[in-house]
Amino acid sequence: MKAEGISPERLRNVLISRGVDALILSVAPPDFTSVSMDFTGFPAVCIGRSIVSPLLNRVTSEPGAIMKIALQKAREQGFRRIGFCSSFDHDRRSHHFYASRYLYFERYERDSAESEIPPLLCELPTVADLVPWLRENRPDIVLCPSDIREPLSEAATLAGLPARPGLFVLDWTPGTPGSGVNHNYRAISAGAVDLALHMVLHSESGIPAARRTVLLPPTWVEAGGPFA
Repeated sequence: MKAEGISPERLRNVLISRGVDALILSVAPPDFTSVSMDFTGFPAVCIGRSIVSPLLNRVTSEPGAIMKIALQKAREQGFRRIGFCSSFDHDRRSHHFYASRYLYFERYERDSAESEIPPLLCELPTVADLVPWLRENRPDIVLCPSDIREPLSEAATLAGLPARPGLFVLDWTPGTPGSGVNHNYRAISAGAVDLALHMVLHSESGIPAARRTVLLPPTWVEAGGPFA
């Protein structure tokens, strides 16, 4: 939908001319959050939470459960200084459930043996952001999206901490080193197809008056050591 020289009107005409019955919008990059095409006559379903406009039906993972599972696993494995860092974009895509669930843990669930560590949220955490945060807070495990793995690893080396912090990713996919929370995109994609077919069979199209959101549970993947 961002192809050079293709306007929303032209794209719509191409889809009509090719007899497309329904649309499934995949996860989009951070700078692509809206689609200006006229969806009249098209059943349409979004995968994930990246497309925020228009308000189409969507299938996604349950955002509140992602951080809850990561915190639970960190505590089960004996970590007592649990940190969280993320870009604003990743937290926005979770509808701020990452940060809010972590802050709820810090405020209401953390016990006396666990240290309070403020989350690090910025445009995109860099080594320059991470080194002082690691030195000041000394987390023994960090929960973060996978795109922070490399700068976190470099920052952990430069910070000169007595012990290297662990790392659990909040968006584990096959091939990701280490452990983390799997959003189960294969099941989400299948669910999006099912919802699109349901809309076709029931003659539902365009922007819905009341959007439906199907939430599928994420799962934990234990894949080797936790260290960054």
